[in-house]
Amino acid sequence: MRSRVLKLLKEGYLYPGRSNIIFVCGGNNADHMRPRFTDYCVKNESEYLLFQPEYAIDFAHSLSDEPFNLSSFEKVIGQLSLAIVIFPEAPGSFAEAGFFSAFEDLAVKSLLILDQDRLDQDSFLSIGPGKLIGDKTRYHPQIQMKYSSPDFALILKRITERDKVSRRKKFPDTTWSKTSYFDKFSIVYCIYNMLEVSTIEDVFYICKGLFSGRSDISQIREISSILLGAGLIFSHGDAGEFSATGIDRINCATRDGYNEERNSIKVEVLSLLTESGTVTLGDPSNVA
Repeated sequence: MRSRVLKLLKEGYLYPGRSNIIFVCGGNNADHMRPRFTDYCVKNESEYLLFQPEYAIDFAHSLSDEPFNLSSFEKVIGQLSLAIVIFPEAPGSFAEAGFFSAFEDLAVKSLLILDQDRLDQDSFLSIGPGKLIGDKTRYHPQIQMKYSSPDFALILKRITERDKVSRRKKFPDTTWSKTSYFDKFSIVYCIYNMLEVSTIEDVFYICKGLFSGRSDISQIREISSILLGAGLIFSHGDAGEFSATGIDRINCATRDGYNEERNSIKVEVLSLLTESGTVTLGDPSNVA
């Protein structure tokens, strides 16, 4: 079974060429722009996954005993994202604007949304982080809109126009250490999806098989916390087991000619889990 799983992951999947995650910074109140933008994207069935860092922080604490570093964690999430949308409307988001403007690889994917009704009060943002981001971002120019009557479609249009369509790609033919963080993120997600119900140790075991015995369980824990925060996997009971949603959510796909093998493996895995009592036929994770 393990050899079939490894073969399918290496030969039978097409992985996303780029992320479809938008990292959103802003306030938390119901009338703030961040939750309103999130609601707009959900209601309009946007192709993008919206991610907020605090959703993953608690999971990161629970999945690892290592000291937590918020700045390095936000930098990882920023690197995973296609775009970083910043609504400077709360102390945390002002700090995030400054943080992301300081790193060129993050500033280039940052899109600062300024409140048109408060521009006379935003001089620090305009001449500080705003200018740094504006000089580097691929989404220039910065967007100014009335927070009282926002045009959220304009934000999504700007991102879509600059990034176009993403092509899928084959499994990376390289070592674990040389594989990009986003590729590791996609592979770990597909493993969770294929195994139906699995632990972080299970995923680590499969990754070692994929990368000639080399992997990093601390990175897998970190990726798992981000997947949890983004709602791409969910906790299955209290035994440290997780299940995944459909692989199309991050633009993964089974290659032509491999669907039958994928379905066969998932049925066999589900049968083993059912026989062991790990899952029952009524569990939500039984949906392919």
